Amino acid sequence: MQQNSVWRAPGMPALLGMVLAGFSGYALLMPIAPLWAVRGGTDEAGAGLVTGVFMLFTVLSQLFVPAALRRFGWTRVLVVGMLLLGLPAAAHLLSEDLPLILFLAAVRGAGFAVLTVCGSGAVAELVEPARRGRAIGAFGLGIAGPQVLLLPAAPWIAEQLGFWLVFLLAT
Repeated sequence: MQQNSVWRAPGMPALLGMVLAGFSGYALLMPIAPLWAVRGGTDEAGAGLVTGVFMLFTVLSQLFVPAALRRFGWTRVLVVGMLLLGLPAAAHLLSEDLPLILFLAAVRGAGFAVLTVCGSGAVAELVEPARRGRAIGAFGLGIAGPQVLLLPAAPWIAEQLGFWLVFLLAT
């Protein structure tokens, strides 16, 4: 990497680490949370509802992230968002019941909203316009890597090594 690499621009390593961690948790639980609900006795509609609730709360929460950033600042919003995305993963171990899983999906959706809005906005804040294309490319790799590796691996990990491991990794 050259001296002016976007990978080492001030704030970019932290942003890329956050994106990698957040999208890893997302990728691990996207197939597993519905499967966990099915293990608990719900039908296919209930399993689909898990993903639907997650996405609904993501979209609704995204509307409020800019105002939260103005009121509370980047650090507080990012910390709360990452906690909302990560901590509920471990709470799946409490029960396979659909109501709890739907609640956790809603909380995780709110956290994912923060990650998606702040992540893309941070790239524009951290890197000058002439290097934003490269920075967005690095950001995209931080998103794509977990999707390519963890989304298909999560069901195998759950079936072969245990759901508990997926929940721990997603946390």
